[in-house]
Amino acid sequence: MAEKVVKLGIPRDAAFMYYLRDGAVWRVARKASSSQDLRPEKVADVSFEMEAAYSYFVDRDGDVARTPTARP
Repeated sequence: MAEKVVKLGIPRDAAFMYYLRDGAVWRVARKASSSQDLRPEKVADVSFEMEAAYSYFVDRDGDVARTPTARP
């Protein structure tokens, strides 16, 4: 089960993929259409310490969550 790290409540859109990079939440279109391109767009700034033993992601509620990384 995932552990919430930061509650942001970002409204999610199924047409976009959300990810974390450089202390911010970004989104990029899953598929380019005539009205949009594939450039990433910054959605929110976040500030927390990322640990190497976890994978971080934006969950269904629009919050930042983490799960332990499976390492052999």
